[in-house]
Amino acid sequence: MSRGRTGLGVVAALVASALAIGAVVASRPEARNTASLDPGSVGDDGLRAVVLLATEAGIRVRTATEVPTDRDRTTVLVVDDRLDAAQRRALLDWTDGGGSLVVTDPTSALHPGGDLDAGAGPAFGVWRRGACTIDALAGLDGLEALSLDDSVAYPIGPDDRGCFGDARRAFVLERATGRGRVTALGGPSPLVNRLLDEQGNAALALALLGRDGRDEVVLLRPEVLGGDRGLVDLVPDRVWIGLAQLGVALLALGWWRSRRLGPPPREADAVVVPGSELVVAAGALAARHRHHGRTASVLRDDARRHLLASLGLPVDATTDLIDRVVSARTGMAAGTVGALLDGPEPGDAAALVDLAARLDHLRQEVP
Repeated sequence: MSRGRTGLGVVAALVASALAIGAVVASRPEARNTASLDPGSVGDDGLRAVVLLATEAGIRVRTATEVPTDRDRTTVLVVDDRLDAAQRRALLDWTDGGGSLVVTDPTSALHPGGDLDAGAGPAFGVWRRGACTIDALAGLDGLEALSLDDSVAYPIGPDDRGCFGDARRAFVLERATGRGRVTALGGPSPLVNRLLDEQGNAALALALLGRDGRDEVVLLRPEVLGGDRGLVDLVPDRVWIGLAQLGVALLALGWWRSRRLGPPPREADAVVVPGSELVVAAGALAARHRHHGRTASVLRDDARRHLLASLGLPVDATTDLIDRVVSARTGMAAGTVGALLDGPEPGDAAALVDLAARLDHLRQEVP
């Protein structure tokens, strides 16, 4: 086997392997238990533990695509706010009517601490409960500290209540709105699986989600509501990996096929047939079938079109005008062009061949 065929076989095998790997990766189901802030995930950043904790306490947890109608028995939890303007407006209207809203996204516009430029500061490590003006949290037994991770402490405004901080800032901020309330956490970390059993995080979750005897939690997930996410954001990573492998395989194949080993082959030169020989051959072919008049008409019409285009004359120019212009430009005797374009039909093959040769000479004189 030649070296070229061996190399091509190797490349083909690599391409086939890449396609097979890409197909396997693309066909694998998405690993649901590793998604961040997913209520079904058992990974470090998932929320499965808080769902189980609430369920054991008699609180039903569900996800929804719309704001619930029940305000007295339901708490709405927004972990990652990617809702659009209409969804936020509907949720705030629900809260004003008496609903209880808990938001763990520091950048959300749903709570008073959403403007991080208004004095919010970082919150990390362990925070003492400190001054607490939120009744539901101040009465918790054993809530001595809170373990936080990459979160913020909000500035406490005159209309706000706070807990876990000091007189100026608090990790938990609450404000009454209409007949309801919005409670904002400085981050979702107290609710994630890896931190729920730290300090008083579990007690904090139950106090907020089951507040006032509420027995249902509706979790509005960005994956369900969509919000600012586009269609590209919804494509799983495994699909992008498969497409990338396919692209690499195609590039490798294209590179291999574009290679040319050895000196470039000499290509045969195209055969150039002079115009006069072509015209003579056409005339001879027509002469064999005794179409002298028809062939002469075709040759004259073609010559007329060539002269009109070369001389820049209109398509309805008369033969006399063409004759005068050609004579002026080439010095050809007057009447020569008229005789060629409007002369009598050739009577035999020899006359047809002579006419074809003269028309070809005319084309050469007026290129």
